[in-house]
Amino acid sequence: EETGLLLADEASRTAWLELRGWQVGTPTVTQIQIPQTWETQQGQSWLRLQAAQDLHPERYGGCTASRYLYPVTGTESEYLYAELILCGDVLIGAQVYDASTQLMQSVI
Repeated sequence: EETGLLLADEASRTAWLELRGWQVGTPTVTQIQIPQTWETQQGQSWLRLQAAQDLHPERYGGCTASRYLYPVTGTESEYLYAELILCGDVLIGAQVYDASTQLMQSVI
């Protein structure tokens, strides 16, 4: 049986980001549905970003996931956010993005 990175509580999610150099504030949490297929160019680009971090959201198609959106603190940009996506307690997606430019980068 396949297992992934478990981030079961807020302390572990925040610590995971901080270990990668990201200082974050309090997250906003929403529920999202993971797509069954990734057919758009943007979707394929996002999957490549996740795979580069050894995350595989395509394995969780149809899952109702929790999206944790953290404001990144300690930077000059007020538009920088870290986003974690979890199915249950398993991390399936992570990125940092600038809301003003829509540019995404890996968390690692």
